[in-house]
Amino acid sequence: MTADIWDVVIVGAGLSGLSAAHLLRKRHAKLKILILEGKDRVGGRTVSSEIPAAGGADRWDFGGQWVGSTQTHIMELIKDLGLEVYPQFNVGKKVLHMGGPTCKVRMYRTSIPALSPLVLLDFSQLLWKINRLCRTVCVQDLLRTPNAAELDSMTLHSYIEKNTWTQ
Repeated sequence: MTADIWDVVIVGAGLSGLSAAHLLRKRHAKLKILILEGKDRVGGRTVSSEIPAAGGADRWDFGGQWVGSTQTHIMELIKDLGLEVYPQFNVGKKVLHMGGPTCKVRMYRTSIPALSPLVLLDFSQLLWKINRLCRTVCVQDLLRTPNAAELDSMTLHSYIEKNTWTQ
């Protein structure tokens, strides 16, 4: 790297870092922006990988790349960046793999997999808690959401660990 002087240095080329650079460049086209990334690719938690399959290989998405129509800000960014969204398929054969690499992979066609009544009850109460929590989110100003700092400090995994009885 040269000894250039940068107006802005962004650490991380995930969606947040790339979004910040995009918005800064949009507002101030002459800014000298440097994005630093520790990985050998951009995109952060959004990543697609090929996995061996019966017909050769299938491409699977991993990480935080699902968005819904109510996520207006990210949908607007996707449009600004000229990216595509694809519908989520939910009809047909589904795959369930829970519990780590040594656990059995199960297939099912119903909307809910065959799980024990206790697990289904636990899952139902988790969904109820998440839906109740979603109603408290202030979309216009996330910091006005009750417990915003606490919620922002946890991952979905840590929320599930804290709010479920079963694995």
